[in-house]
Amino acid sequence: MATVSKIYWVPESDRASSSDTEITYIRVYRVVYDPTDLPLPSAYHAIFADDGTTAIPSRGDEFENEDGGSDGTGIYVTKIDPQRTNEPHIIDVYVTYSSVALTTFPEASKWNKTISSDAVEFTETTTRDKDSILIKNSAGDSVATPKTRFDRKYSVKFSTNDVSVINSLDDLQGKINSDSVSLNITKGGITVSKTFAAYTLKFLNSPWSIVESGTEGHPGSFGYLDVSVELGYRADTWLPKIVDMGLRQKNADTGEVGPIVDDNGNPITSEVPLDGFGQPLDTSGGTTAVVFAPAPGGGDQWHVDDEAAFAPFLSSL
Repeated sequence: MATVSKIYWVPESDRASSSDTEITYIRVYRVVYDPTDLPLPSAYHAIFADDGTTAIPSRGDEFENEDGGSDGTGIYVTKIDPQRTNEPHIIDVYVTYSSVALTTFPEASKWNKTISSDAVEFTETTTRDKDSILIKNSAGDSVATPKTRFDRKYSVKFSTNDVSVINSLDDLQGKINSDSVSLNITKGGITVSKTFAAYTLKFLNSPWSIVESGTEGHPGSFGYLDVSVELGYRADTWLPKIVDMGLRQKNADTGEVGPIVDDNGNPITSEVPLDGFGQPLDTSGGTTAVVFAPAPGGGDQWHVDDEAAFAPFLSSL
């Protein structure tokens, strides 16, 4: 025979969970067995112990106040963790109550949603200054120079029992957004809403793990996914910035392509800027903007990264 007593619960000041995304109570039930009853039951068995008046609650049970009634907090048992003490016949059962209403399971849902952002530094090579003017050496040749760029990385984390999310993560990995997309996360009454133009987001990383709430093997335990998504943002898009340069030129009348020659009639050996139509660019004015190479057919820049619509995934958060 075992006796069960509630010995303490986490104080008010400590009720916020480590992720600070939901209210959490931890109440401990002490289960004491008669030390002369051998063999002593396992710690797992203590979950079901009952002294006839005070039982260990089950997963999904609503929190009760000291009078045995609901205090209206709307929190439920999410985890049951029995731990044997230094005395082999005494077992403490830690019962976690959470604001996640488990009565909504097994319907697909997401919770513990958070968003954070940080600057990310990149170093790249450029042949133009901030005003798109070609950078030249004293001889008038275009030169490349290192450039440090700061963009942003957005980290979105959430928990879900919708395993189809894994397929979405696999489909989006490494791709850029082909659509304009919005990301809206509400937390503690504050809503962060960001809208991103097409081609400005890249799906950098999306680690996930399976978590079990409760004690393994216990009928009240359930599994869910902890997901973390990292999105890289570039205001000037992730499309490659290709300066229109070359050794050959296109005849404007015939369309034929031939070498660009120097003042002595010899083919040049170093690339020169082109004007977007296959002709050498006149940079004598010093303020001519760099022209990026268009895709075949004209109009668009080259698309190198795979693309996908991000809206279906981000709108579901």
